[in-house]
Amino acid sequence: MIDLSGLQSIANGFMTSVVTITPYAGVGADRTGDDVEQFDTPVTGIKGWIVNEATKTFSSGGAMEAVVDQTTLRVPIGTAIKSKDQVTVGTSTWTVVDTSNDETWPVMLKAQLAEIE
Repeated sequence: MIDLSGLQSIANGFMTSVVTITPYAGVGADRTGDDVEQFDTPVTGIKGWIVNEATKTFSSGGAMEAVVDQTTLRVPIGTAIKSKDQVTVGTSTWTVVDTSNDETWPVMLKAQLAEIE
């Protein structure tokens, strides 16, 4: 097995944003009996690296239809983060759409995010 601690250290150096992760706890009922999403206590002070990548979409005829921002959060290996958690950096909040613990290159965790408006 290759020692990846050096690469993890380099990757962690790019993680300069202070991230708050609010774990998704499931669906419960509010006082009127309506279903509401519930969240656990936020975990603060996590260092992360936000990457916004613009993705172009094209029609079948080849014309560009839209440019969509794809936001990815990179955090250190071992960070507790899963789909449906909420992530806050500064004044922006996202919902975690997907997480990937890349088994072939386990240097950092990646989470695809969708902005909450």
